[in-house]
Amino acid sequence: MKQQRSILASALTALILLCASPIAAKEAEKAPEQADNMAALTKLNDKFRGLYHEAKDSVLSTKVTPVIICYGDHMQLIFGEKREQFSFIPSTYTSLKIVDHIPLSIFCLLQDNTDKPLIDKAKADLQEVKELTLKARPELLKQNYPAETLARQNIIIDRSIKFIDSVLVAGQVSTKSLNDFVEGLHPQILENAYEAVSSQIKNQDEKVAQWKKDLGPSWKDLKVVIVSGHMPREQHSSFQYFAKVLGVKREGDKIVYSEGPADEKDALNLLSTHMLDQKVGQNFFNDRWRMHRDFLSDGAARYLRSHKLAAK
Repeated sequence: MKQQRSILASALTALILLCASPIAAKEAEKAPEQADNMAALTKLNDKFRGLYHEAKDSVLSTKVTPVIICYGDHMQLIFGEKREQFSFIPSTYTSLKIVDHIPLSIFCLLQDNTDKPLIDKAKADLQEVKELTLKARPELLKQNYPAETLARQNIIIDRSIKFIDSVLVAGQVSTKSLNDFVEGLHPQILENAYEAVSSQIKNQDEKVAQWKKDLGPSWKDLKVVIVSGHMPREQHSSFQYFAKVLGVKREGDKIVYSEGPADEKDALNLLSTHMLDQKVGQNFFNDRWRMHRDFLSDGAARYLRSHKLAAK
């Protein structure tokens, strides 16, 4: 069957090339001959692929090796027939990040529209960000934040609304005023990140401590896979946590970081992300590489320095 498919594919290729041009037709005539010349090599390579996949299947047996797969908002323990999933992101975490996204939204909108009159779409987008912010603001009270945390959210929101209003009145924004706005919120944004990742790591730690107890002697064989995007890879907050718990300093043995495969569209999207995040890092933190590591990394390191971990 495989050989028939190969012959059919060669025939279709030859037909397409024949219709394209005389030169292509001559090249197409060589295809069956090349296939014949590599028939044994192809079979050898097929055998290799089969053996390779068999080896991959056998090298990791979840019957004897427990695995934790950690995603952005949940993690799963796999051990034998055991499958247990745990979500570790509370709503308080999500709300803090959303508030941080308000000045980031303004920056993304204006970073390429400074020192010139704003187009109507930019004005409409700014107005929409303002309206959405005002509608969302009362919901922060439902998170039962401490007074200090709530006051910090109000600072970010008030300054953002004031800045939007000033830009709409002027009809444009200077590069300096945009930079001053985002740099002025630097302390509040990072403190939100610290508080958010603190709740994340605390939840992770409590569950991992329980899993450690459940696994008993098998804990020493634990492997962890961190599944996330490209940009947070450096100093990823969950990687930092598991590295401290497992006593490792680098990826590759007990902990593996997994980035998804990329086609052309994904590659171009990644390039765009790099370019924009360099601007974000430069304008918010005077460090164009700041967003090339996990934004929560500083908060995670701070939390791990000052808190005793139940799972360690």
